[in-house]
Amino acid sequence: MLTIALPAMARDLGVAPSQLSLALTSYLVALAMFIPASGYLADRWGPRTVFCTAIATFVLGSIACAQAWSVASLVAARFLQGTGGAMMMPVGRLVLLRSVSRDDLVAALSWLVMPALVGPILGPPIGGLIVTYFNWRWIFYLNVPFGIAGVALALVLIPDVREGDREAVFDWRGFALAGAALAALVFGFELTTRPTALPVTVGLLGAGAVMIILYLRHARRVPHAILDLNLLTIPSFRISVVAGSLTRITQGAQPFLLPLMFQLGFGISAAKTGTITLASALGALIVKPIAPGLIRRFGYRDPLLIVVVVASLGYASCAMFRPDCRYRRCSLS
Repeated sequence: MLTIALPAMARDLGVAPSQLSLALTSYLVALAMFIPASGYLADRWGPRTVFCTAIATFVLGSIACAQAWSVASLVAARFLQGTGGAMMMPVGRLVLLRSVSRDDLVAALSWLVMPALVGPILGPPIGGLIVTYFNWRWIFYLNVPFGIAGVALALVLIPDVREGDREAVFDWRGFALAGAALAALVFGFELTTRPTALPVTVGLLGAGAVMIILYLRHARRVPHAILDLNLLTIPSFRISVVAGSLTRITQGAQPFLLPLMFQLGFGISAAKTGTITLASALGALIVKPIAPGLIRRFGYRDPLLIVVVVASLGYASCAMFRPDCRYRRCSLS
């Protein structure tokens, strides 16, 4: 919903739409900083408590976003949202891994992401309708009833499964170094598109690089580093991290760029833009249930090679959209 609402939000806050990319980035910075601590918090306080607290934090952040009066206040509110969001999915996966047998894990993970795919399907058209006929602030208020329902259901359905007290081995120094490094690098890369902020950009990127070096030295000396770099010695894990990071560059850019292109470049309304951009999420929802069967039948490598080609062609086809064609022809292409 947020990407669909960016042009309307920019007009209301008196800035260029591209400047609101900071609101998206601040959420990702919070994820990068606090996701590494989610496992420790779940073991220390229990997954149910942490999950409910995460939802409540996300709801408070949503209310703050709805009340934002400037880019700075919106960025701060989105960071608070991200702090809650950083705990939700990792803790949910942790509960699943501890509750499901290995043979059923692939199928269980497929069902775990199904609700997360419903949001991208319903979000763009609903967000477009809200922006077109109401006010963009209602996009954030919409999270409140869902958050209340989420806390109530979590208290009833999520088991409080723990694996001991990890307080004595939590890597506080590594948490500070890794979090600060990731925050500096993400904000630094974000500011590379703003030539006027060159000194700040160079400073953030330099500080991030220094802190990464410090973290690497720290991680080699402690037995329980918050980010275990020894996992990268596993070939399959290393390949998935490197290739997955490259893939997510495109996946993360498309939901931000397409709504801006349709609304600012083509002059299409927010409501119509939402009906177009839901297509990718709809495709993912359709494929997820059949993924476990494909993996059992053909293994991992061959399906991955095929979907990489199909996904690349799909992303490349977006370059065929043109502002001088009719909306109907653009949507079909």
